[in-house]
Amino acid sequence: MKLSARERAMLDGAAGPGARLAMRILDAVGRAHDAPDLIPVRSAHVGLSLSSLGEAGVALLESLAAGGARFAVPATTNVLSVEQDEAVAGASPDAALQGRALAALVRLGATPNCSCNPFVQGHAPRAGEAVAWSESASAPFVNAVLGARTNREGATALASALTGLTPRYGMHLDECRRGAVLFRVNAPPGDFAGFSLLGAAIGRRCEGRIPVLVGVRPPPSRDLLYAFCAALAAYSSVATFHMVGVTPEAPTLAAAFAGAAPPAIDVDEAMLRGEAARINRADPADAELVVLGCPHASLDQLEEIAALLAGRHVAAGRHLLVHTNADVREAARRAGTLDALEAAGARVTAGTCAYVATDEWPRGTRLATDSAKMAFLMASRGLATAVASTRDCVRAVSSS
Repeated sequence: MKLSARERAMLDGAAGPGARLAMRILDAVGRAHDAPDLIPVRSAHVGLSLSSLGEAGVALLESLAAGGARFAVPATTNVLSVEQDEAVAGASPDAALQGRALAALVRLGATPNCSCNPFVQGHAPRAGEAVAWSESASAPFVNAVLGARTNREGATALASALTGLTPRYGMHLDECRRGAVLFRVNAPPGDFAGFSLLGAAIGRRCEGRIPVLVGVRPPPSRDLLYAFCAALAAYSSVATFHMVGVTPEAPTLAAAFAGAAPPAIDVDEAMLRGEAARINRADPADAELVVLGCPHASLDQLEEIAALLAGRHVAAGRHLLVHTNADVREAARRAGTLDALEAAGARVTAGTCAYVATDEWPRGTRLATDSAKMAFLMASRGLATAVASTRDCVRAVSSS
Protein backbone atom coordinates (compact mmCIF):
# COMPACT_ATOMS: atom_id res chain seq x y z
CA MET A 1 0.00 0.00 0.00
CA LYS A 2 1.39 3.36 -1.04
CA LEU A 3 1.82 5.94 1.71
CA SER A 4 2.41 9.65 1.26
CA ALA A 5 5.43 11.28 2.87
CA ARG A 6 3.17 12.64 5.63
CA GLU A 7 1.60 9.23 6.24
CA ARG A 8 5.00 7.54 6.31
CA ALA A 9 6.16 10.09 8.86
CA MET A 10 3.11 9.35 11.03
CA LEU A 11 3.86 5.63 10.79
CA ASP A 12 7.44 6.37 11.89
CA GLY A 13 6.21 8.27 14.95
CA ALA A 14 6.68 11.88 13.87
CA ALA A 15 3.13 12.78 15.00
CA GLY A 16 3.41 10.99 18.35
CA PRO A 17 2.84 7.46 19.68
CA GLY A 18 -0.96 7.60 19.31
CA ALA A 19 -0.85 8.44 15.62
CA ARG A 20 1.93 5.87 15.14
CA LEU A 21 -0.19 3.10 16.67
CA ALA A 22 -3.19 4.17 14.58
CA MET A 23 -1.12 4.17 11.39
CA ARG A 24 0.24 0.70 12.17
CA ILE A 25 -3.36 -0.55 12.41
CA LEU A 26 -4.46 1.16 9.20
CA ASP A 27 -1.35 0.05 7.33
CA ALA A 28 -1.89 -3.58 8.34
CA VAL A 29 -5.59 -3.52 7.45
CA GLY A 30 -4.92 -1.80 4.14
CA ARG A 31 -2.29 -4.35 3.17
CA ALA A 32 -4.59 -7.22 4.16
CA HIS A 33 -7.27 -5.88 1.81
CA ASP A 34 -4.86 -4.93 -0.99
CA ALA A 35 -5.82 -1.28 -0.65
CA PRO A 36 -3.80 0.92 -3.01
CA ASP A 37 -3.59 3.83 -0.59
CA LEU A 38 -5.22 5.75 2.25
CA ILE A 39 -7.96 8.32 1.80
CA PRO A 40 -9.20 11.08 4.14
CA VAL A 41 -12.38 10.58 6.17
CA ARG A 42 -14.74 13.29 7.35
CA SER A 43 -15.85 11.63 10.61
CA ALA A 44 -15.64 8.51 12.76
CA HIS A 45 -17.98 6.63 15.08
CA VAL A 46 -16.10 4.72 17.78
CA GLY A 47 -17.05 1.96 20.21
CA LEU A 48 -16.51 2.18 23.95
CA SER A 49 -18.74 -0.37 25.71
CA LEU A 50 -17.08 -2.50 28.36
CA SER A 51 -18.16 -5.61 26.47
CA SER A 52 -15.82 -4.61 23.64
CA LEU A 53 -13.08 -2.74 25.55
CA GLY A 54 -12.58 -4.45 28.88
CA GLU A 55 -10.09 -2.96 31.33
CA ALA A 56 -7.25 -3.22 28.81
CA GLY A 57 -9.18 -1.21 26.24
CA VAL A 58 -10.06 1.48 28.76
CA ALA A 59 -6.39 1.70 29.77
CA LEU A 60 -5.42 2.10 26.11
CA LEU A 61 -7.84 5.00 25.61
CA GLU A 62 -6.52 6.67 28.76
CA SER A 63 -2.91 6.22 27.68
CA LEU A 64 -3.69 7.72 24.27
CA ALA A 65 -5.32 10.75 25.88
CA ALA A 66 -2.55 11.16 28.47
CA GLY A 67 0.07 10.92 25.71
CA GLY A 68 -1.36 13.90 23.91
CA ALA A 69 -3.16 12.12 21.09
CA ARG A 70 -6.18 13.95 19.71
CA PHE A 71 -8.76 13.10 17.09
CA ALA A 72 -8.12 14.52 13.66
CA VAL A 73 -11.78 14.49 12.58
CA PRO A 74 -15.16 14.79 14.35
CA ALA A 75 -16.02 11.57 16.18
CA THR A 76 -19.16 10.27 17.87
CA THR A 77 -19.45 7.45 20.42
CA ASN A 78 -21.41 4.22 20.35
CA VAL A 79 -23.49 2.75 23.22
CA LEU A 80 -22.28 2.20 26.78
CA SER A 81 -22.55 -0.81 29.06
CA VAL A 82 -24.35 1.32 31.67
CA GLU A 83 -26.64 4.31 31.34
CA GLN A 84 -24.85 7.51 30.38
CA ASP A 85 -25.61 9.39 33.60
CA GLU A 86 -24.43 6.40 35.64
CA ALA A 87 -21.17 6.32 33.69
CA VAL A 88 -20.59 10.01 34.34
CA ALA A 89 -21.39 9.63 38.05
CA GLY A 90 -19.33 6.44 38.45
CA ALA A 91 -21.87 5.04 40.90
CA SER A 92 -20.53 1.45 40.76
CA PRO A 93 -17.23 -0.19 39.79
CA ASP A 94 -18.58 -1.01 36.31
CA ALA A 95 -20.00 2.48 35.90
CA ALA A 96 -16.72 4.01 37.04
CA LEU A 97 -14.77 1.97 34.49
CA GLN A 98 -17.23 2.88 31.75
CA GLY A 99 -17.03 6.52 32.82
CA ARG A 100 -13.25 6.42 32.48
CA ALA A 101 -13.58 5.21 28.89
CA LEU A 102 -16.08 7.94 28.07
CA ALA A 103 -13.93 10.62 29.71
CA ALA A 104 -10.86 9.46 27.78
CA LEU A 105 -12.71 9.63 24.47
CA VAL A 106 -14.00 13.10 25.28
CA ARG A 107 -10.44 14.17 26.09
CA LEU A 108 -9.37 12.75 22.72
CA GLY A 109 -12.03 14.92 21.10
CA ALA A 110 -15.14 12.77 20.76
CA THR A 111 -18.72 13.96 21.13
CA PRO A 112 -20.29 11.89 23.98
CA ASN A 113 -23.58 11.17 22.18
CA CYS A 114 -23.52 7.45 23.18
CA SER A 115 -25.87 6.06 20.57
CA CYS A 116 -25.93 3.31 17.95
CA ASN A 117 -27.71 5.59 15.46
CA PRO A 118 -26.23 9.09 15.80
CA PHE A 119 -28.20 10.15 12.71
CA VAL A 120 -31.12 10.86 15.07
CA GLN A 121 -28.90 13.39 16.86
CA GLY A 122 -27.88 15.22 13.70
CA HIS A 123 -24.62 13.39 13.02
CA ALA A 124 -25.23 12.31 9.42
CA PRO A 125 -22.54 12.06 6.73
CA ARG A 126 -23.30 13.63 3.39
CA ALA A 127 -23.61 11.72 0.15
CA GLY A 128 -20.21 10.79 -1.24
CA GLU A 129 -18.30 11.46 1.99
CA ALA A 130 -15.85 8.83 3.23
CA VAL A 131 -16.22 8.06 6.94
CA ALA A 132 -15.14 5.32 9.38
CA TRP A 133 -18.05 4.10 11.51
CA SER A 134 -17.81 1.12 13.82
CA GLU A 135 -21.44 0.19 14.65
CA SER A 136 -22.42 -2.66 12.31
CA ALA A 137 -26.00 -1.49 11.72
CA SER A 138 -24.83 2.00 10.83
CA ALA A 139 -22.85 0.81 7.80
CA PRO A 140 -25.88 -0.11 5.62
CA PHE A 141 -27.58 3.15 6.60
CA VAL A 142 -24.51 5.27 5.87
CA ASN A 143 -23.82 3.55 2.55
CA ALA A 144 -27.28 2.83 1.20
CA VAL A 145 -29.63 5.41 2.69
CA LEU A 146 -27.28 8.39 2.95
CA GLY A 147 -25.02 7.54 0.01
CA ALA A 148 -21.87 8.14 2.07
CA ARG A 149 -19.12 5.52 2.32
CA THR A 150 -17.85 3.37 5.17
CA ASN A 151 -16.72 -0.17 5.69
CA ARG A 152 -17.92 -2.16 8.68
CA GLU A 153 -15.25 -0.86 11.02
CA GLY A 154 -14.05 -2.01 14.44
CA ALA A 155 -10.92 -0.74 16.17
CA THR A 156 -10.04 0.78 12.81
CA ALA A 157 -12.62 3.50 13.49
CA LEU A 158 -10.51 4.66 16.44
CA ALA A 159 -7.40 4.60 14.24
CA SER A 160 -9.22 6.65 11.60
CA ALA A 161 -10.39 9.15 14.20
CA LEU A 162 -6.77 9.65 15.31
CA THR A 163 -5.39 10.08 11.80
CA GLY A 164 -8.31 11.22 9.63
CA LEU A 165 -7.52 8.37 7.23
CA THR A 166 -8.82 4.97 6.15
CA PRO A 167 -7.63 2.37 3.60
CA ARG A 168 -9.32 2.65 0.21
CA TYR A 169 -11.04 -0.69 -0.25
CA GLY A 170 -14.52 -2.20 -0.03
CA MET A 171 -17.29 0.36 0.22
CA HIS A 172 -14.91 3.14 -0.84
CA LEU A 173 -14.67 1.61 -4.33
CA ASP A 174 -17.46 2.07 -6.88
CA GLU A 175 -17.16 -1.49 -8.17
CA CYS A 176 -17.71 -2.92 -4.68
CA ARG A 177 -21.00 -1.06 -4.19
CA ARG A 178 -22.90 -2.60 -7.11
CA GLY A 179 -25.85 -4.90 -6.56
CA ALA A 180 -25.36 -8.64 -6.99
CA VAL A 181 -28.67 -10.33 -6.08
CA LEU A 182 -32.23 -9.15 -6.75
CA PHE A 183 -35.25 -9.47 -4.44
CA ARG A 184 -38.77 -8.63 -5.57
CA VAL A 185 -40.81 -7.55 -2.53
CA ASN A 186 -44.39 -8.52 -3.31
CA ALA A 187 -45.80 -7.66 0.10
CA PRO A 188 -43.97 -4.65 1.56
CA PRO A 189 -44.18 -4.67 5.38
CA GLY A 190 -45.82 -1.72 7.05
CA ASP A 191 -44.28 -1.54 10.52
CA PHE A 192 -40.97 -1.63 12.36
CA ALA A 193 -41.04 -5.36 13.10
CA GLY A 194 -42.00 -6.13 9.51
CA PHE A 195 -39.05 -4.20 8.07
CA SER A 196 -36.82 -5.82 10.66
CA LEU A 197 -37.95 -9.27 9.53
CA LEU A 198 -37.46 -8.20 5.92
CA GLY A 199 -33.85 -7.27 6.74
CA ALA A 200 -33.29 -10.63 8.39
CA ALA A 201 -34.85 -12.54 5.49
CA ILE A 202 -32.76 -10.69 2.92
CA GLY A 203 -29.64 -11.02 5.05
CA ARG A 204 -29.97 -14.78 5.32
CA ARG A 205 -30.50 -15.18 1.58
CA CYS A 206 -28.07 -12.71 0.03
CA GLU A 207 -25.07 -14.91 0.93
CA GLY A 208 -22.73 -11.98 1.39
CA ARG A 209 -23.73 -10.40 -1.93
CA ILE A 210 -25.11 -6.86 -2.09
CA PRO A 211 -28.91 -7.12 -2.28
CA VAL A 212 -31.16 -5.00 -4.47
CA LEU A 213 -34.86 -4.71 -3.57
CA VAL A 214 -37.67 -3.72 -5.92
CA GLY A 215 -41.31 -3.17 -5.00
CA VAL A 216 -40.82 -1.37 -1.65
CA ARG A 217 -43.61 1.22 -1.76
CA PRO A 218 -44.27 3.76 -0.42
CA PRO A 219 -40.73 4.86 0.45
CA PRO A 220 -40.09 3.75 4.07
CA SER A 221 -39.61 6.25 6.88
CA ARG A 222 -36.22 6.74 8.47
CA ASP A 223 -37.19 4.55 11.43
CA LEU A 224 -38.29 1.71 9.15
CA LEU A 225 -35.04 1.93 7.20
CA TYR A 226 -33.14 1.78 10.51
CA ALA A 227 -35.00 -1.41 11.35
CA PHE A 228 -34.12 -2.95 8.00
CA CYS A 229 -30.45 -1.91 8.21
CA ALA A 230 -29.97 -3.25 11.74
CA ALA A 231 -31.39 -6.66 10.86
CA LEU A 232 -29.54 -6.87 7.55
CA ALA A 233 -26.24 -6.23 9.35
CA ALA A 234 -27.03 -8.81 12.04
CA TYR A 235 -27.93 -11.60 9.63
CA SER A 236 -25.30 -10.95 6.94
CA SER A 237 -21.85 -9.52 6.38
CA VAL A 238 -22.91 -6.94 3.78
CA ALA A 239 -22.32 -3.23 4.34
CA THR A 240 -24.85 -1.84 1.88
CA PHE A 241 -27.99 -2.57 -0.16
CA HIS A 242 -30.15 -0.85 -2.73
CA MET A 243 -33.91 -0.17 -2.80
CA VAL A 244 -34.88 0.84 -6.31
CA GLY A 245 -36.52 4.25 -6.29
CA VAL A 246 -35.71 4.74 -2.59
CA THR A 247 -31.94 4.79 -1.99
CA PRO A 248 -29.82 7.34 -3.86
CA GLU A 249 -27.60 4.94 -5.82
CA ALA A 250 -30.57 3.01 -7.17
CA PRO A 251 -32.84 5.41 -9.09
CA THR A 252 -33.40 2.53 -11.52
CA LEU A 253 -32.81 -1.21 -11.54
CA ALA A 254 -30.06 -0.83 -14.14
CA ALA A 255 -28.28 1.76 -11.99
CA ALA A 256 -28.30 -0.54 -8.96
CA PHE A 257 -26.60 -3.33 -10.91
CA ALA A 258 -24.60 -1.16 -13.30
CA GLY A 259 -26.11 -3.28 -16.05
CA ALA A 260 -28.60 -6.10 -16.51
CA ALA A 261 -30.31 -7.46 -13.40
CA PRO A 262 -30.28 -11.17 -12.53
CA PRO A 263 -33.49 -13.20 -12.01
CA ALA A 264 -35.38 -12.08 -8.91
CA ILE A 265 -36.03 -13.94 -5.68
CA ASP A 266 -39.62 -13.29 -4.59
CA VAL A 267 -40.31 -12.03 -1.07
CA ASP A 268 -43.87 -12.47 0.18
CA GLU A 269 -45.77 -12.58 3.45
CA ALA A 270 -45.14 -16.30 3.79
CA MET A 271 -41.38 -15.73 3.69
CA LEU A 272 -41.61 -13.10 6.42
CA ARG A 273 -43.81 -15.33 8.56
CA GLY A 274 -41.30 -18.11 8.04
CA GLU A 275 -38.50 -15.79 9.09
CA ALA A 276 -40.35 -14.98 12.32
CA ALA A 277 -40.90 -18.67 12.97
CA ARG A 278 -37.21 -19.33 12.42
CA ILE A 279 -36.15 -16.57 14.80
CA ASN A 280 -38.73 -17.07 17.54
CA ARG A 281 -37.78 -19.36 20.39
CA ALA A 282 -40.79 -18.47 22.50
CA ASP A 283 -44.34 -17.18 22.14
CA PRO A 284 -44.19 -13.36 22.20
CA ALA A 285 -47.38 -13.31 24.29
CA ASP A 286 -45.50 -15.11 27.11
CA ALA A 287 -42.72 -12.53 27.32
CA GLU A 288 -41.29 -11.68 30.72
CA LEU A 289 -39.16 -8.93 29.21
CA VAL A 290 -39.77 -6.61 26.26
CA VAL A 291 -36.89 -4.64 24.76
CA LEU A 292 -37.67 -1.86 22.28
CA GLY A 293 -35.23 0.61 20.75
CA CYS A 294 -32.76 -1.38 18.67
CA PRO A 295 -31.46 0.79 17.07
CA HIS A 296 -32.09 3.50 19.65
CA ALA A 297 -35.67 4.74 19.53
CA SER A 298 -36.54 8.07 17.96
CA LEU A 299 -38.93 10.54 19.55
CA ASP A 300 -41.65 9.34 17.17
CA GLN A 301 -41.16 5.78 18.39
CA LEU A 302 -41.28 6.83 22.05
CA GLU A 303 -44.55 8.63 21.36
CA GLU A 304 -45.93 5.52 19.64
CA ILE A 305 -45.03 3.34 22.62
CA ALA A 306 -46.58 5.86 25.02
CA ALA A 307 -49.80 5.82 22.98
CA LEU A 308 -49.86 2.00 23.07
CA LEU A 309 -49.46 2.13 26.86
CA ALA A 310 -52.29 4.63 27.35
CA GLY A 311 -54.64 3.22 29.98
CA ARG A 312 -52.30 0.31 30.62
CA HIS A 313 -49.46 -0.53 33.03
CA VAL A 314 -46.57 -2.96 32.91
CA ALA A 315 -47.70 -6.01 34.85
CA ALA A 316 -46.06 -7.20 38.05
CA GLY A 317 -43.12 -9.45 37.31
CA ARG A 318 -42.82 -8.14 33.73
CA HIS A 319 -40.38 -5.61 32.35
CA LEU A 320 -40.45 -3.09 29.50
CA LEU A 321 -37.12 -1.57 28.48
CA VAL A 322 -37.03 1.20 25.88
CA HIS A 323 -33.55 2.18 24.69
CA THR A 324 -32.75 5.62 23.32
CA ASN A 325 -30.07 8.29 23.59
CA ALA A 326 -29.87 11.14 26.08
CA ASP A 327 -30.90 13.78 23.54
CA VAL A 328 -34.09 11.99 22.56
CA ARG A 329 -34.92 11.12 26.16
CA GLU A 330 -34.59 14.79 27.10
CA ALA A 331 -36.84 15.78 24.19
CA ALA A 332 -39.36 13.19 25.41
CA ARG A 333 -39.14 14.65 28.90
CA ARG A 334 -39.91 18.14 27.60
CA ALA A 335 -42.86 16.80 25.60
CA GLY A 336 -44.30 14.90 28.59
CA THR A 337 -43.82 11.58 26.78
CA LEU A 338 -41.21 10.32 29.22
CA ASP A 339 -43.51 10.92 32.19
CA ALA A 340 -46.25 8.95 30.46
CA LEU A 341 -43.93 6.04 29.73
CA GLU A 342 -42.50 5.91 33.24
CA ALA A 343 -45.93 6.28 34.84
CA ALA A 344 -46.99 3.19 32.89
CA GLY A 345 -44.03 1.24 34.25
CA ALA A 346 -41.65 1.42 31.29
CA ARG A 347 -37.95 2.02 31.89
CA VAL A 348 -36.48 4.38 29.31
CA THR A 349 -32.70 4.12 29.22
CA ALA A 350 -30.24 6.61 27.74
CA GLY A 351 -26.98 5.66 26.09
CA THR A 352 -27.01 1.92 26.65
CA CYS A 353 -28.39 -1.37 25.31
CA ALA A 354 -29.43 -4.65 26.91
CA TYR A 355 -26.95 -6.59 24.79
CA VAL A 356 -23.81 -4.77 25.97
CA ALA A 357 -25.09 -3.99 29.49
CA THR A 358 -23.11 -5.23 32.47
CA ASP A 359 -26.40 -6.18 34.16
CA GLU A 360 -27.32 -9.41 32.38
CA TRP A 361 -30.72 -11.10 32.26
CA PRO A 362 -30.83 -14.76 33.32
CA ARG A 363 -30.52 -17.38 30.60
CA GLY A 364 -33.92 -18.66 29.54
CA THR A 365 -35.68 -15.34 30.15
CA ARG A 366 -38.50 -14.98 27.63
CA LEU A 367 -37.86 -11.79 25.65
CA ALA A 368 -40.06 -10.17 23.01
CA THR A 369 -38.84 -7.35 20.77
CA ASP A 370 -39.78 -5.63 17.52
CA SER A 371 -36.13 -5.84 16.41
CA ALA A 372 -34.75 -8.93 14.68
CA LYS A 373 -31.27 -7.66 15.54
CA MET A 374 -32.07 -7.55 19.26
CA ALA A 375 -33.57 -11.05 19.03
CA PHE A 376 -30.41 -12.31 17.32
CA LEU A 377 -28.10 -10.69 19.87
CA MET A 378 -30.00 -11.72 23.00
CA ALA A 379 -30.45 -15.28 21.75
CA SER A 380 -26.66 -15.48 21.85
CA ARG A 381 -26.93 -14.62 25.55
CA GLY A 382 -29.18 -17.63 26.08
CA LEU A 383 -32.54 -15.80 26.24
CA ALA A 384 -35.67 -17.24 24.61
CA THR A 385 -36.29 -14.48 22.10
CA ALA A 386 -39.21 -13.63 19.82
CA VAL A 387 -39.98 -10.90 17.28
CA ALA A 388 -43.43 -9.29 17.25
CA SER A 389 -45.02 -5.97 16.38
CA THR A 390 -44.43 -3.05 18.72
CA ARG A 391 -48.10 -3.24 19.70
CA ASP A 392 -47.95 -6.95 20.49
CA CYS A 393 -44.76 -6.47 22.49
CA VAL A 394 -46.33 -3.77 24.63
CA ARG A 395 -49.51 -5.80 25.14
CA ALA A 396 -47.49 -8.86 26.16
CA VAL A 397 -46.12 -7.21 29.31
CA SER A 398 -48.90 -4.75 30.20
CA SER A 399 -52.52 -4.85 31.24
CA SER A 400 -55.36 -2.37 31.53
